[in-house]
Amino acid sequence: MHDPLLDTSLAARGVHFPEGELRWVLAAQRHLTLRFFDELSEDRMEDVRGAAAAAAAGVSRFDLELEGVGCFPPRGPAKVVWVGCGAGREALVALAEAISLALESRGFSGDTRPFSPHLTLARARNRRGSPAVAAALRAGAAAAGPLGRVRVDRLLLIRSTLGSGPPRHDVLGTFPLSA
Repeated sequence: MHDPLLDTSLAARGVHFPEGELRWVLAAQRHLTLRFFDELSEDRMEDVRGAAAAAAAGVSRFDLELEGVGCFPPRGPAKVVWVGCGAGREALVALAEAISLALESRGFSGDTRPFSPHLTLARARNRRGSPAVAAALRAGAAAAGPLGRVRVDRLLLIRSTLGSGPPRHDVLGTFPLSA
């Protein structure tokens, strides 16, 4: 499902996607992942809730500019299409760092991957990726510029359940950022 406002903004900046190459993330399910756990046992869930609450309480609300469009991997066929972060990125990185520190203080190991803030828009239908999408992005990505602004005022703890069809996201906790 396309997001008409975002699609219009991208098209106005010269970014067009080949038809049928992508599976779009539903607009209501788009989110910024600050920390990902492959598996998390129920007995550790309270520790994660405590870490999320502590991190959120220590970071003020902020505006985040959605800016630029790209893909993973950065070379070769595109597997994931994303929108990057502009102004406000530092505050988002600070929130991710606060979560990491709060988790480490509760006995979790640090994340092995560097934090790369992005909003996933779509995934290639073909598991090997899409050369056509990669080419389209590389042709128009430099012109994408700012695409919109969002207010970041809370942290959500979300469980993703994969299966046939789109992933299901259940909110397990909501933690407001400080005023």
